[in-house]
Amino acid sequence: MSGFLVSTGMLTNNGEKLEKGDIIDIMKSKIENISIQIIPLQHSDKMKTVKDIGKVLQNVIHPVFTPTLSHISIQMTLENNLYAIIEYGQYFTKDSDEIKKKEPNFLTKFFSGSITFDDYRKEKNELMYYYINKDGARLTIYDNSVLSKLDKDFNIQSCQRKEISRISLAIMASKYYGIKYEEFFEEAKKLDSSRYYSYIECDIENKINVEDLCNKFKGEKWEAKNYNVVTHNCQHFAAEVIKILKAKRIHDIDKVRTKEKEKLPNCIISNLWDNEELSKINTLGRIPIIGSIYDIFIMKKIKMPYS
Repeated sequence: MSGFLVSTGMLTNNGEKLEKGDIIDIMKSKIENISIQIIPLQHSDKMKTVKDIGKVLQNVIHPVFTPTLSHISIQMTLENNLYAIIEYGQYFTKDSDEIKKKEPNFLTKFFSGSITFDDYRKEKNELMYYYINKDGARLTIYDNSVLSKLDKDFNIQSCQRKEISRISLAIMASKYYGIKYEEFFEEAKKLDSSRYYSYIECDIENKINVEDLCNKFKGEKWEAKNYNVVTHNCQHFAAEVIKILKAKRIHDIDKVRTKEKEKLPNCIISNLWDNEELSKINTLGRIPIIGSIYDIFIMKKIKMPYS
């Protein structure tokens, strides 16, 4: 929910955060490529049903009118086998005003009843976080050693790009829902993970370093207090990253109009469309009625890259 509802916020690792000097190597590293990470707002059968209904509507309605009910972050592959996830949400730190206050304000009392400021969600994990501002927008920092510790099947020597994307998706989703990492894939299978949890791999034209990207999001706009799940501004944050980096999807299947409407909000689709200029697959898929028929035809011909 919106930022003034403290109960929807999350305090990670007791609000501790990395300072810029702690991750100077990462901040100076160039971004090589990205993966758009997509998870449903809730890990439940109820959300599955709602998203199934939305999928039907998305075939006949423009995506600007059909919310995807997803949290979206951007996994970045950096130089020297370093990785980071950049995302925006109601993430509190020890510097958040909501943590420092002794009593709830009127709006919090009205909407949340007897809530106190200790009622925000809490999590503790072994990952490291750098917050671009005092809270809100943040980087999740990890490298091959963390990946190997989390995933026994991860092989540094034979690592493929899709493996990094898959593990990053599990890192984000497991922490977001409070599920143990090793249990996430089993839990996700119950909801058909290939449909409700996904990633889209992209190359980027603007290979700036992490610090330059973070500087684009300095300011109150991306602090925790301004988070609002109704307006999906976590998705707009991801869309801005895509715009800045000039990201382009590398797999044709992700450009199929029916597929992109199923997974992505309109703000991200729009920015990808601008970056990719005229993609034949996507352009023809936008033609009313004919486009849907074309999508069915083209999907039979495209080799699936994520299997």
